[in-house]
Amino acid sequence: MWIRVFRLTIANSKAELRINIKEALFLPISVRKLLLEKEKLNSNGELIIFSEVSRSQEENKKNALLKLYKIMQDVFPKEIIVDEEQERIVMKMEQTYKRKVLIEKKFHSEKKQGRQKHKGLD
Repeated sequence: MWIRVFRLTIANSKAELRINIKEALFLPISVRKLLLEKEKLNSNGELIIFSEVSRSQEENKKNALLKLYKIMQDVFPKEIIVDEEQERIVMKMEQTYKRKVLIEKKFHSEKKQGRQKHKGLD
């Protein structure tokens, strides 16, 4: 009886989720401080979450996101206290976005007006 062994190539189904806590502007400063104190971070200040539960990469991605969700639930306070610096950053981002939208609208309007035929020139 002969046994043949074939070399199998197996795809990596591990999911890895990295979030740089120091640069995560979507998190309030108080929450970032708590994450920096409580969670294990690498030297770059990144929170790394691995998942190798399933053979499916999609399932592992979902599991990694669930792990992140549980960490955030533990760290996030019940009532979010927004400090002045965070509020100032958010206001500045909103103003920049509104200004950008207005510039785009004006450009689009000018482009449309340039296409219209003038009645007096016919």
